[in-house]
Amino acid sequence: MKYLYSTPISMPRGTHYGSDYWIIYSKKLQRQVHLYSMLEHANFIVLEMDSHVEYFCEQPLKITDYNASKQQSVFDFWVYFTNGTYEFQEIKYSSELEEKTESALRSQKQIAFQNNWCKEQNHAYRVVTEKDLYKSEYYINNLEILYSFVLRQTTSIIPEKEKALYEFLLAGSQTISAIEKQAIFNEESVMANLALLYYKGSIAIDILHRPLDKKTEIGLCVSENIIY
Repeated sequence: MKYLYSTPISMPRGTHYGSDYWIIYSKKLQRQVHLYSMLEHANFIVLEMDSHVEYFCEQPLKITDYNASKQQSVFDFWVYFTNGTYEFQEIKYSSELEEKTESALRSQKQIAFQNNWCKEQNHAYRVVTEKDLYKSEYYINNLEILYSFVLRQTTSIIPEKEKALYEFLLAGSQTISAIEKQAIFNEESVMANLALLYYKGSIAIDILHRPLDKKTEIGLCVSENIIY
């Protein structure tokens, strides 16, 4: 089967260390996703809006050390990329990787266990921290705004309108305000269409350097160089 993991492990909320609990709809997975911390929620938004991520599963697998320790651990995410590669992910604050508190040492032991298991099974493994997710003060919030527009978009974009935007962007990056003035899309649907094109990986949006607004710049993806 292409996707090794598609059904999350049931995680009783009271047994998880996370102080936050989220239930959010994934357009990519076409189902509700359960998340147990702010950091897991941020990672979900990044995965959901990354066009190079084809599929993912939260809490995908519980592993057990059948030696003396009987240690058990559940991975936070399994991610399948569009190039056919995949990896297990564990989401941690960077302080948990460095400090010597009881909680941090427990996290470090968990990561070592997961990492060793993945090496033995020949699986890729990555620890994702807030430093990976919060690339700027605007990044996650802007992704959340874009995703909210993606969820509102219930119809496909007319190919002729995609082509018109592509031709407009051939000259270089343009602000959202400039795109609105071209009247390529109906005024009320500009952001929803741009968000969906970003979701598909057809355009690049500068979500790192400022809040999402009329001055935000839109460009063609260098790797794509085309809108489908």
